[in-house]
Formats: sequence, C-alpha cells, structure tokens
Amino acid sequence: MMSAVVIGKDNPTVDGFATTGLTFNHALSAVKFVAGDDLPNCVVKSIKLDGVRYKGTYTLGTDAWTLTDDTQAFTLRLNKVVAGNGGAITEDGKGETLFMMPQTLSDDAKIEVVLNDGTADFTVGASIGGTKWEMGKTYTYHISNNFVSLVTTNDKFVAFTDETLTDQVAFFLSASATTAGTTGEILAPAGVTVTPTTFASGASNLSVKVTWPKDMGNYVSMEISFAGKKKQILMSRQTPTEGDAYWLYSLPETTSQHLENDIIGLQNASESDWIAMTSSPTYTKDNYSQVIYDNSSKGDIYLQTLSIPSANRFASLLATKEDFDQNVMYCVEQKAFTADFGFKDCERNISRESEKWNIVLNGGHFKEDVTNLKARVVISSDVPDTQITDLGRDLTCGDPVAISVDKATSTGVSATPYVKKRWDNLQNNTANNGTRKVNVQVKNDNLDEWYDCGPDGLMSDRFTWGNNFAIGYNQYHGRGNNWDNGALPIVRDYYEVHQKHPMFGLHRWSIIRDNADANIMGNALYMIFCSARQWNGWNNRSIYRNSMSGEWSYIACNQANCITDPENPNYNDVYNGGRFITIGVNGRNWRWSSWQNYPGPLTVWIPVVYTDSHCGLNARPTDDTPIPGTSVNE
Repeated sequence: MMSAVVIGKDNPTVDGFATTGLTFNHALSAVKFVAGDDLPNCVVKSIKLDGVRYKGTYTLGTDAWTLTDDTQAFTLRLNKVVAGNGGAITEDGKGETLFMMPQTLSDDAKIEVVLNDGTADFTVGASIGGTKWEMGKTYTYHISNNFVSLVTTNDKFVAFTDETLTDQVAFFLSASATTAGTTGEILAPAGVTVTPTTFASGASNLSVKVTWPKDMGNYVSMEISFAGKKKQILMSRQTPTEGDAYWLYSLPETTSQHLENDIIGLQNASESDWIAMTSSPTYTKDNYSQVIYDNSSKGDIYLQTLSIPSANRFASLLATKEDFDQNVMYCVEQKAFTADFGFKDCERNISRESEKWNIVLNGGHFKEDVTNLKARVVISSDVPDTQITDLGRDLTCGDPVAISVDKATSTGVSATPYVKKRWDNLQNNTANNGTRKVNVQVKNDNLDEWYDCGPDGLMSDRFTWGNNFAIGYNQYHGRGNNWDNGALPIVRDYYEVHQKHPMFGLHRWSIIRDNADANIMGNALYMIFCSARQWNGWNNRSIYRNSMSGEWSYIACNQANCITDPENPNYNDVYNGGRFITIGVNGRNWRWSSWQNYPGPLTVWIPVVYTDSHCGLNARPTDDTPIPGTSVNE
C-alpha cells in the first residue's frame, strides 16, 4: 500500500494537461524472516505473528494511522527447507513478506515458528512486545535455535522525591529464549537494592522494584543482561518544585499543573489506591484510583490524591509515549500529614470518660497559604459494627474543632480544646465492652467529606463506676506481707489507659477508703462488699472485669492515703502508724492489722481511683465536666 498527495498543482502545460511529479510513500511496515546461523538443517513449516493489531484508519496528507485495540494472529504456511546459513525464509515476490500496520506492539505480541528436524515438529518463539514498527520500514527477524527477546517497558526511571525509596516499581520486564534454562540478571550499583536480581526465560511483565537510599547520588543506573543481550535503566532523582505537576498535596486535592502532553497513556504501576488520574484541574470527590488512564487524545492529565497519609508514601506511574523508547516510569510522593491528640505524653491513649484536650496537625504539602479544616475523633472504620453502641462512632461532644494549617510551618492546633464525649452506655455486652482503635478525621470547611488522619490511638475499656470512684481490674492478695504483696503494687505500679493519664495513670490509684456508709454508689468498699456477699441485687460478677469470687476472707481498706513519694512509697506514710483495716467478707468483723507478717486469712487488695484525688472533680466526669489535663502540645 502506497500513497501520494499533491495539493495546489492545477496549471496546465502546453499540451493542455496538468502534470506534476508524485512521490509515493509506503504506508505499511514490512516484516521478513531469515534463518539464523545456528539454525540446524530443518523444514520451516509455519511462522505465526500473534497479538498484532490489524484494524485502523489511515489519513492521507498527515501519514497518520489510528488503530483499534483489536488483535489477530497472522500465519505463513511455508514448508521451506533451510540450511541454517542465514538465507531468506520468506522471499520477495512470492507473497511471503508480511505487510503490517505501523504500531508499537503490545506486551502480548510474539512470534512462534514451527520447525521439523526430520523426526518431529518443535516450536521456537519469543516475545516481541514493545517493538515499534514504523511506516515504510522493513523489519527482519532471524529465526535462531536460541531465539532471544528482552523487553522493558521503560529505560528511564525518575523519582520526584528527596526521601529514601523502598520497594518502588521501576520497570516491567519480559524475556524469552528458546534455549531451556536461560536466565538473566539485574545488577544495581552498590547501596541500591533491586528485587528480583535474577529472572528466567518466560518472564512476562515482571515487576522490578528498587530500594534507593536518599543519601546516594541523584543519577545511577541498573544493567540487565540476558543471553548476550544487555539493557540499561537510567535512574534519576529530582526535587519537585512546589505547585508543579509532580507536587502532590497531602489532603485530597488535584495538582496545580498538568503532566506533559506527549503522554498517550498513564499506568498506575504500583496499583496505589490513593491516587487518581484526571483530565480536570478541579478536585472532585467522585474520582477514583485507576490502573490504566487512556490519553490517546493527548489531553491534559492531572494527578489527584484521594486520602491522607500518616507516613510518606509513593506511587509509580508508567508514562507511555508514541515513541516507545521515550517511555518513563515516574515515582511521585505524597508527604505525611499526621494528627496528635489526647493528654501530653499519653501517646493518643484516651479513656472512655469525657476528656478535654487539643488536636494538633503536623506535616504535609498544601495548596493554600492557610488551609481551614474541621477536626474530630472517631472510632476507626475497621472496628466492626458489632462493637459500636447506640452512641455511634463519632466521639465529639458538641461541634468539631476548627484548625487552620499554615503552609509555611505545616502545623495547626485546634482553636479551642476538643471535648471527647463519654462513650459508655453502661451495658455489659460486646458492643460496649473492650478497647477501641480511634483516629482523627478532618475535612475542608467548604466540603462535606471527612477523611481519616493517622496515626491511630486507643480508647480504653470501661470501668465500673460509683458516684466519685471507679474500680480497677486487678486483685492483689496479701499473704505474709500485705505491704509488699497488696498495697505497694497499687500505689506504686498500677495504672490503666496510660501511665501519664491524669486520672487513670500511674500513682492515681488508691487503696480502698475506709467508709462506713452503706451506699453502693457512694462507697467503693460497700460496692465490693455487696458484690462479694451478693447483697442488694449485686453478685460476684457485677463489677466489670473483677470477679468477687469470695475465695478470700477480708477486703483491705485504709482511712487515708498520704503517700509523699509515689516512686518510693513507704507504709509509714499511710494513716494510723502503718496499719490497715480489713473488713470480713463472711461475717467476720472489722480488724486492725499490721502490714508485715500478717498470719490471718487471705486478704484482697483492689485498686480504686477517686475523682477528687488528682483531677479536682467531685463526681464521675461528664460531658459538661470532662477530665482536665495538659494537652499533647503543651
């Protein structure tokens, strides 16, 4: 198939006819086959080209082909004797040259040759994916006893980051050879790790990943060798410029600039679910992550982030060009944007009770000089619904807090303290019992969508409460030395939620107070006593996570707790000359007992926290009177 176009040539010659010279161009690509030098004497029975596109439209004047994605196999049936001397297998003038539409062959394209050595048929073949057939050119394939093909999707890898890359997709590799057991090797420079380092014939679209420390040079290369063939992958590192096409924002947002317009396809090679490709510069919540983005029209491509990272993360994007040799694997980075919350040094461990503290946001890249957000704390989405009570997942009392993040400092603090509501509906069931993973969520002021912002925290289990006290989970039994075995573990070592928590932390728990009030909700001693004796509708499992089994004879209590050095408490600090009081469970009377060498029946010591001891509250915290304390940023 040949074409020639002449425009604007219409002046007649002296004979009355218009004439002009025409230059004809071949519009197709020619494919031929010759015998390789190592091909033994044999009969070439057939040659098949498979996975080749065959439908399209040719535009005169522009010499441009537009092909569909339809592929087909083309087979030459030859039965030709060859002597392995490099002679032609397909001969001109005999209809044996294949004329094909110009194209860059897909990864599935291959050649298969059926030979017969006089005893049996056998097949040799190789992948030709990635090969570019250009218009008007002839491509000659040598049929060899060891037919070798080595193809990579790209020869260039560009990382837009100044951070260490770990296991990022650098390229895809396909290799084949007819000699059984042929293997290849990928060599990386010292300090750079490549996975895998070897591959076997038959590898198809093998994902090759690289770990590249940030303190190495900005330009390195890898070498691939396979059955005598070699390829190089050139790797470069570039620091992205704020606002350019590869500068990703830490909030869900669209890049400010589009990618270069010679990209005809973009593949999410790392299959990262947090990034989308879009033609619009305007953010939309309806965008989603794609594996392949077709850009055959060469329109604008913008990158949009879909969620918020709690650690720096990367995506490998394979940019396909019309000239296959210009393909590039781009590695882009989304900087971490994190949230901290809770009381100072509590590492995002919070209680079930109402608490008041700040939410702090740190890090990240932002589009605006000041980004106005709302923030709240929720029970994480991966906690099953069976563990959610009628109080819901949102832990906010009142309204979410406002936070303005300064682009220059990449920080923001809640304008007012956040109040976390009490999350305990007093039910003893799966929905209410146990700890819960929690996290911050943020949203733009002008958008409805909330997005998770890590890292996670932990909300503690619930307690059994009286009016102004909570019962701990542990029991200590004071045989022999009640100070060492009973009291000391409570006043020195016991804590819940977190060691630094202002109400439930270390040195916040007490020996039960000596109180003669026969009021279950007003007297921790009486609550435990009734549970142990099964009085007033209570039983030995009424106190959550602390079974009052009655296997002991006395409950220890004291009139006051005046520990002056919580790190090194001494029993002489405790009221009444270093003695404690026990109350009998099974009809036994009150008695004073010495701390040491107590020979009597088994005594139980149970930790209790009193709200007035450290937080200045006269009753259990409420949403109106939350637990106060020093915030995480103070």
